[in-house]
Amino acid sequence: MEPTCYRDSEKIVIEYGGAPPVEFCIKSGRPAQKVILTSLRNPFNPTTWFGKQPRIEVGLSRKYYDSHLVAVALTWSLFSIGLVILASGLASISWVSFLVGFLAVAISSVFRASSPVISKNATEDYAKIEGASESFLKHLS
Repeated sequence: MEPTCYRDSEKIVIEYGGAPPVEFCIKSGRPAQKVILTSLRNPFNPTTWFGKQPRIEVGLSRKYYDSHLVAVALTWSLFSIGLVILASGLASISWVSFLVGFLAVAISSVFRASSPVISKNATEDYAKIEGASESFLKHLS
């Protein structure tokens, strides 16, 4: 099968290794300044938060690239702090600390899963991607 990428209403459909155009920012439709490789995760499905997921390249304008970098830094910071609180809660047998740490880790995982685009059921051969702007979608057939 031939790699394809096309628009389906407000979503991008990628089949057989196709790719969206990276010369445009997927969030704004403006010319892209950076191209990043992102995993297609589903923030509503914890089994996709970590581990191997299909990956695609997307273009981001300066504004959205900077926002993405801040989100990544905050995600890993919250994850690290959550692990420390969780471990100290376990060590001191404090259920409140354990729950606060667990909650911080869970919240960081949701942040990680929703940046910059998501796919509720991506496979290596097919993905419907959500989160692209209307301006970007105009560049697709």
